[in-house]
Amino acid sequence: MKTCFFSSKSLVAVSVFFVFFLQTNSLAAKSQIFRSRLFPLEKGSLEEALFKDTSDGQLNRVSFELACLIASGIHDQSFMSYIKRIDNYQNRISLETSISNKQPAKKAEIILSWLHQNALLYYTEEACSLDVLLSTGRYNCVSSTILLYILGERFNLSLKGLQTHDHVCAILLDGKRKLEIQTTTPYGARTQHISKNSRNTNKTPGFPRETGKLGLIASIYYNKGVLTLQDGKKHKALSNFCRAYELDPDYPGLEVLVVSLFCQVGNIYFEKSKYQSSIQLMKEGLKFARSNSSKSLRATLINNISASYGSWTQKTIEAKNWSKARNILRKGLNNLPRNSILLSQLRYVNWKWIESYSEQRKWNKAIQIYNESQKNLPDDDILIKQANHIYNNWGLHLLDDGHYEKALTVLRKGKRLSEDPVFLHNIKCVYAKKTEQLLNEGKTNQAFLWLKKGSKETGDKTFLSLAKNLAGKT
Repeated sequence: MKTCFFSSKSLVAVSVFFVFFLQTNSLAAKSQIFRSRLFPLEKGSLEEALFKDTSDGQLNRVSFELACLIASGIHDQSFMSYIKRIDNYQNRISLETSISNKQPAKKAEIILSWLHQNALLYYTEEACSLDVLLSTGRYNCVSSTILLYILGERFNLSLKGLQTHDHVCAILLDGKRKLEIQTTTPYGARTQHISKNSRNTNKTPGFPRETGKLGLIASIYYNKGVLTLQDGKKHKALSNFCRAYELDPDYPGLEVLVVSLFCQVGNIYFEKSKYQSSIQLMKEGLKFARSNSSKSLRATLINNISASYGSWTQKTIEAKNWSKARNILRKGLNNLPRNSILLSQLRYVNWKWIESYSEQRKWNKAIQIYNESQKNLPDDDILIKQANHIYNNWGLHLLDDGHYEKALTVLRKGKRLSEDPVFLHNIKCVYAKKTEQLLNEGKTNQAFLWLKKGSKETGDKTFLSLAKNLAGKT
């Protein structure tokens, strides 16, 4: 009898997937399913198709074996050769063993024994990927459990995964019984039952726990994350952990791990003065910090975001680039409203910027900056005092230059902003100077009108008395 390398079931599954892949490819621009925008899925890739398929919390059109290969890093059509090998294993088990008509527990024992003789050749702690197992025979608890799960389903076994803090094995559902299968040993299917505290020697909260296909796929990403983290590649590790989280957000401890890594990688960029990248990572970390277990890390992220904006601003302050400094701080306050540190820096930036324009006698510009500062710093006493100073100096300079009407306009604006008596005093000076000028020019009638106007605006009776005297002379 000829061995059929592709079962009809596999061929149908692959065909259905390709139809689905084309559909998701055409819809790729409409939405981005993956939660982290800093570690996006490549448009039109197999991995994007996987995450679109699992966006509702379950596998739909992508087969479990294909999903595991994608998670392992197979993102091209070479996955066909690996599925072909799995089909070959299935056919050989059927031909070389007495598996037909056996009870579920016996079937599991036969499959596991055969795998250890023909496929599971070298236990290697790092070998979590299904493609590595299929091409080299190297395996660990994750990849061996997944392969048993795939083949077990093909022989009508009902299986689940069982996770502890440092181990994965399989569960065979046999009627009302749950049988633990340790896939890293050829005799692992002989366990009779599962203890409630099975292998949870570390007593890690949330473990042991049963998991389905998505949890096992997530375990591949999780293990890849651990391996890259051990190599010091925190950024790459974070990418893998984020993908694991997307598939299995209830994985015990994963949220805290992801948030912690966002914080650590953000700090690396901070130390390199790459503040924008640091802020992006910290902000992304906040999206994952949703439970009470991440509460303290959330506070740390917020403090670090504030520090990044602050240090970034300080660099621009040193360069006296006030416009850029203000824009940075406004962005910071959009993310962290009412943050006292950022508000204090923004007050300083506005103050220095206004001061620089004042020194150049660019009064309009200085007041414009003050008015714009009201968006984030309304009714700020320090800036109001500075604005008073600007209006007063501006008015006095206009007075000295003989621009009396303009001087009055500016001083009135200052008076409306503050009840500082200096504005009333200087408004009186404007009226007095203007009256003196008109009298010197012999324009008595106009001087009379100015005195009446000054008396009405300032309430100064001296102006009224002078106006009466002028009226008597005319």
